[in-house]
Amino acid sequence: MRVLNRCVITSWLIRCLVGVLATSFSSLPQGSWADEPDLNAQKKALRNAEGVVPFRGRSIDVMGQLTAFPYDVYRWEGSLRHKKLVFLERRGGKQLVSVLDLDRPGESPATLDQSRLECDRDWSRSLTFHWKVRKRDGVVFLTADENNNEAFNLYRLDPVTRAALRLTNVAYITDFSFSPDDSKIAYIERMGKEGERCRLHVLELETLSDRVVAEDSQADRFTWSNVSWQPEGKALVLTTLRDGDRNRGNLTYVSLAEKEIVQPRNLTDPTVPRTFPEALKHWYDPEQVLIKSSESGVQNIYRLNVQTGQQTRLTDLTADVDFAEVTTIGSVRYLVVSVPSPLGTTLYRYNLSEDPTRRETVLESSSNIHVMDLDGDRILAKKTSAVEPILVEEITLADAPATARRLAGLTEEVERKVVHSEALPVLFDTFEGIEMPLRGRKYRGKLHGFLYMPKHPLPREQQLVMVQSFYGGENRFDPDVQIWCDAGLYVFSPAPRGSSLFTSTFEQANDGDLGGKETVDVMRGAQFVSKKLGIPPSRVGVYGHSHGGYATLRQLTFPGAVDGIRASFDWGFGVSMSGFASIKNEYDFSNIKQWIVKEAGDPSRAGVRQQWEDRSPINHADQLRARLLLIHGTADERVPYSESQSLYDRLVTLGKKPQVRLLPLEGTGHVYTSDEDRFRVYREIFAFLESLP
Repeated sequence: MRVLNRCVITSWLIRCLVGVLATSFSSLPQGSWADEPDLNAQKKALRNAEGVVPFRGRSIDVMGQLTAFPYDVYRWEGSLRHKKLVFLERRGGKQLVSVLDLDRPGESPATLDQSRLECDRDWSRSLTFHWKVRKRDGVVFLTADENNNEAFNLYRLDPVTRAALRLTNVAYITDFSFSPDDSKIAYIERMGKEGERCRLHVLELETLSDRVVAEDSQADRFTWSNVSWQPEGKALVLTTLRDGDRNRGNLTYVSLAEKEIVQPRNLTDPTVPRTFPEALKHWYDPEQVLIKSSESGVQNIYRLNVQTGQQTRLTDLTADVDFAEVTTIGSVRYLVVSVPSPLGTTLYRYNLSEDPTRRETVLESSSNIHVMDLDGDRILAKKTSAVEPILVEEITLADAPATARRLAGLTEEVERKVVHSEALPVLFDTFEGIEMPLRGRKYRGKLHGFLYMPKHPLPREQQLVMVQSFYGGENRFDPDVQIWCDAGLYVFSPAPRGSSLFTSTFEQANDGDLGGKETVDVMRGAQFVSKKLGIPPSRVGVYGHSHGGYATLRQLTFPGAVDGIRASFDWGFGVSMSGFASIKNEYDFSNIKQWIVKEAGDPSRAGVRQQWEDRSPINHADQLRARLLLIHGTADERVPYSESQSLYDRLVTLGKKPQVRLLPLEGTGHVYTSDEDRFRVYREIFAFLESLP
C-alpha cells in the first residue's frame, strides 16, 4: 500500500508464502504417446529436485534464482566516508544484514557475494525500515518489528558483537533523525494504529536517556512525519497532517530550549494542500530550512524561514523530486536533486550562491538511481532498471556531465541466471485525457507500462500474460517478474492513475476513488497487451499484493461500470496476495485507517460508505468468472487474513469452489520474505497456472 511506499513505503511487490499445501491443482491432461512413461518419470524427477518447479514441460529453478539474487530490492544504504555498503539478503534460510567493504585493493570493483555479516540476527519474521548509517562511526541504525506485529522500534547494530540492540519500547516509530553531532536521535512515536496520537522524543545515545519534547494535537498529527534538526541542534522541524489528512501536510517548528513538553509552532499555510512535505537534513542556514513540498502539484524544493514563515521556491521541475540534499563542491554550496521517471533518472545541481538559483544537468541515466550517500562532490548510488539487477557506483559531480566509477555489482554469470526477459516501455490509451509527464514531455490520455518479453516464450497456443494490478511501471529490477519470464510468461506492468512515479497531481488522481478510474486504466492496459501480443483474454490474468491484491479482486468482480464509465475485460485468472475484499472491514480492523480515508473517502461524508459497499469485491463475488488464487499471511496486521478467508467462504457459498483456492500462510505477516515462504508461493502459483485450460 501507499503507506509502505511513504515509510519506504511504497510499493509492495510480489513476495511469497509459508504453509503446507493441503491439496494442489490438477495438471492439464496429457496426451497418450509412446514415450509417456519417460515423460512422467521426468516430471516426477523435476518435482523431487530441490527448489525446482515443473511448469508445462519446463523445469524452473526457483531456489537457484532466489539464491543467486538473495537481496531485498529496497533495503540498501551506504557510506562514502566509511567505504561500506549495507543491505538485506537471505543466507541459509535466514534474512540477514550484510556489509560490503568498498575500499578495494587496486581500485577493483567488488562483487556482492564478497559481503560479510554486519549482524547475526535473523530478520525473516520482521519488517525493517529507515536504515541509516551514522556519519560519525558508520554504525547502522534501523527500525524493525518483532514477529510481524508491526510494532516498529529503533535498533542499533553492533559491528563488533554483530548483535542488534533494541533502543526503544514504543508502539510504532514512524521516522528518526540524528542530531548534527550524532549524539542524539529524534524520533516520532505513534501510540497505536494509524490515526492515534503521536509524540516527539529525543534519545541520548550515550546514556539512552529518553524524553518526550512535544506532542501532536487532534488538529495537527505527527503521523508519518520526518524530522530535521536545526544546524546548531536547538530545534526540530517536522511534518504534521491537518486532521490526519495525507494531502494536507504542513511543516512545524519545535524548540528544544525548554525542559517541558512544548507546543509545536506551525510554519506553513494550513489551507494550502500538500502531500507529505518534508524538511531536508541540511538547512540553507540556521534560520532557513529547505523543504520538499507539492503545493504546485509537483514536488519541488523551497526555502522556508522558521521565524517569519516566508517561503521561496528554488526549483521549478515538472516531475517530482526524489532525493534532495545540500553539499559543498570546491567553495560553492549546491543543492543536488534527483528526478526519477520510468525511463531513467536525472541528477541536477543548483548553485545556492545565485539568486535565483541556476540549474545544471549533471547526469541523465536510463537507470533508476537511489542515492545512498552524498559527501562533497561524490554520490554513492545504487542503480537498477527493469532488466538491470543492481550496480553500485560512485558518481562525481564536480563536472557536468558527471563521471561514474563502478564499485560493486553482480557477476556476469549471476546476471545471466536471473535475467530472463527484455523490457519494452510502452504507452497505451486510457479512457480520458489525464495528463502524464514523462522525461520532459507531457502526454494526455496516455499511460505508461513495461512489457516484459520472455527470452524463451511458451508455444503460441499456451502463452499466458500476467498483468500487474497496481504499483506497476517502475524502472527497477523485479526478481519475481524474471522468474515468471523464465517460465515463458509475458508480464505487463502498467502505471495507472494513483501511481507515484510522476507528479503529486497524478498520484492524487485516484484519491477518494479507490476501485474507480484506476480500475478502468488497468483494464485498458489489459486490452492493449492482449491485442498487441495476440493472446486472448482467457489467457490473460491479473495479480497484485496489498493494494494490488484488492485491485486484483476488484478487476475479477467488476460489475461493469464505475463513475458512469462502462468497462469490461474477460480475465482468465487472477492471483491476489494479502488483498482486502471489504473496504469497510479494512478501515475497521487494519492499522492504516488514514490510508483508507485518503484512497476511498472519508466515511463521515454523505455517500462514502455506500461507495465503499459498491466497490468492495466481496459484494460482487457473484460476478467472478475467472479462476482465482488467494494467498494471505495469517499474522497480517496491515490487511487482516480474514479478508481473504471471508471472500473464499462467500465464493464457496455461491457454488464457485472449483474456481477458487485459498492458501493461508501460518504465522506470516503482510510481506513474505524467507526462501521457504517464497518457494512455496511459486510452487503454488505455478501449479495454479498449470491447471488453467
